[in-house]
Amino acid sequence: MVSLVRKKTVYRQDTVMRILIIILLTTMIYGCETTTVQPEVTATPDQKAMTLFQSGQFQLAGQEYLTLSNRYPEDSTRYMLKAAHSFINAHDYDKASRTLATVSPSNESILFKILMAKVEIEIGNPQTALSVSQGLNQEAVPPNFINLYYETRAAAYEKLDQKFNAAKELIILDNTLMQSGLNAEHTQKIWTYLITENLENTSADEEMSEEHLIAWVELTNITKSLITRTNEFKQTLNIWTQLNPAHPANSELISELLKISENIDSRPGQIALLLPLTGIYERYSERIRDGFLTAWFNENNYRPVVKIYNTDNSDIIDIYNQAVSDGAGFIVGPLDKNAVRKLSEMSSIPVRTLALNQVEIPETSHKTDEIVPLHNLVQFGLPPEDEARQVAQRGIFEGFNRALVVTSNDDFGTRVFNAFKEEWTNMGGKVLEKIEYNPGTSDFVTPIKQLLNIDSSEQRFQNLRQKLSRNILFNNRLREDAEFIFVVATNLTARQIVPHLRFFRAEGIPIFTTSAVYTGNTNPQIDNDLNGVEFVDIPWLLQENENENETSLASQIQYNWNSDSSIFPRYYAFGIDAFRLVSRIGDLMLKANNKYQGETGELFMSEDGKLRRNLNWARFENGKPVPLTSGSTP
Repeated sequence: MVSLVRKKTVYRQDTVMRILIIILLTTMIYGCETTTVQPEVTATPDQKAMTLFQSGQFQLAGQEYLTLSNRYPEDSTRYMLKAAHSFINAHDYDKASRTLATVSPSNESILFKILMAKVEIEIGNPQTALSVSQGLNQEAVPPNFINLYYETRAAAYEKLDQKFNAAKELIILDNTLMQSGLNAEHTQKIWTYLITENLENTSADEEMSEEHLIAWVELTNITKSLITRTNEFKQTLNIWTQLNPAHPANSELISELLKISENIDSRPGQIALLLPLTGIYERYSERIRDGFLTAWFNENNYRPVVKIYNTDNSDIIDIYNQAVSDGAGFIVGPLDKNAVRKLSEMSSIPVRTLALNQVEIPETSHKTDEIVPLHNLVQFGLPPEDEARQVAQRGIFEGFNRALVVTSNDDFGTRVFNAFKEEWTNMGGKVLEKIEYNPGTSDFVTPIKQLLNIDSSEQRFQNLRQKLSRNILFNNRLREDAEFIFVVATNLTARQIVPHLRFFRAEGIPIFTTSAVYTGNTNPQIDNDLNGVEFVDIPWLLQENENENETSLASQIQYNWNSDSSIFPRYYAFGIDAFRLVSRIGDLMLKANNKYQGETGELFMSEDGKLRRNLNWARFENGKPVPLTSGSTP
């Protein structure tokens, strides 16, 4: 028994020991495993560069990537491309270009071309940018470079003035982003490109197979043709929207276009004509009124109610508000410059207004992202500054760059000269000398001698004769550096200045001037002295006999209103255009290169809401103005 008990005791002890050893070993094993499953965390080589890039420190990130490219030659190309991308984001295109110049693209060719195209567009090589990025496998473009790729190509086309192609690139980008579940934010830019491009002859060919492109073109053409006629525009847009329910323009652009259309609806039912029909401007106002109503009478498709208000000796704000209260949907006038200035100072212009004069209005804050620039106060006039600028343009067109100027010393002469000089010098021209005369004088010899340097020549002759103490032969020597003479003068004054210029042998120098040289009435007997002089003027006067319809308008004015059309004839044309512009203002607002061929010139709108004019050129021959061909004008 004893031995049996001992054996059992020994067995139990051995068993316990084995269990303890197993537990101990197990604990040790688990302890070892715990220490090996938490390896030491080490940063990737480009972690610092990535952090700098993500925090917007692009220049430092680029430098860090350059360092990495030297430290890890096997990844040099990848790091150099990242360095170039960083420098591009830092707008350091010179360093980006130098970095890319050291890269061997190999397998990174797509990214290399995208970055190179971006650099080329920024340093002024849009055509190279397009060539570099042409024909890339679009599906292989890295997702985070999709925007850069298409936006770069769009910018290149924009710089090459290929707005339609620029729009196509952004439309492809938008479609790609939407397919990827990302937001497309290029609607405004696409519209800006398309609305400024002529798409009338664009047909739905294979180049327009991209999703939404055809619809974009249709929307653009609809807008250009109908936006000034709100009801038709709205109906057509409804049809377009139903056919293109998923188009990106349906979000905000369509509603914005409808608002604009309502603002520039060009056929109001009632017009108010505000003119000073008594007082110092009476004769001008009568002719504007007669031209306005003649144009109204000859308009078959649009004859709104016209109410005429006399603004003389009245507060223009009161008259204006009265016209609005009476139901005017469009106001034409006032004529007086002070009245226009007072109107421009109103906190708001409630209805579209075509002022018949122009003043400087301090710049105000305008939204830079407007679809179409809106001006409730449009300024229309016959400022001589328009003509002076065209004289300068004509000089450059003829290849001249050195001019002499003869001008009056009054406000008119100053305004015309300043406008000429600004345009002339901006285009590279130089005013060699300017002389001023008093409009009331009859002595033009002294200023013209000064202009042609004859006075200096005579002084040198007198000095030489005194030194030699004997009579010597004197021969005036005309200056040879002038290429044309700009004369600012009325018809009466020009008929004195031009013969003096010829007397002093300046007949070989071209003479350009403004419409002030022509009374508007042909008079060969007295205008023979102006033969050879070239000037700008309104089409109404220079082409009247060639256009039967306009000749008829002139006859109607004289017959119906018992008016003497020989007095202030340009204001009849001014009145005609004032009426016709009512239904065309919206078209001119759509874009800067929209033009209307009016009786007072080819009209277009500048960004400040002023109507500018391109006029016609004529030359006096046998005392009569003869229109110059279009090939002779800028």
